[in-house]
Amino acid sequence: MEEAISRIERINPKVNAVIHKMYDTARKAADGRLPDGRFSGVPFLLKDIGVDHAGVPTCRGSRFHRHFVPDHDSEMVKRFKAAGVVIVGKTNTPNTG
Repeated sequence: MEEAISRIERINPKVNAVIHKMYDTARKAADGRLPDGRFSGVPFLLKDIGVDHAGVPTCRGSRFHRHFVPDHDSEMVKRFKAAGVVIVGKTNTPNTG
């Protein structure tokens, strides 16, 4: 996990890909009991469109949604978590409108 976070910190200032960092949550998840899924423990970034993570801002590439914070995980996030990935953050999406 620390290597993934280190790489994000090193590269992200140049590319502005990760717009919401979830490092503390990722560290806790990696240190805890993970599901026995095929991707158990693999660091993972969510695209900021089409997936909602409870308590994490989601703008879906639009200023209209910039203050939206979902209160539940979308089905895709539930499936990612069940597969064992550790969500490290959310990546940028171009403005769609």
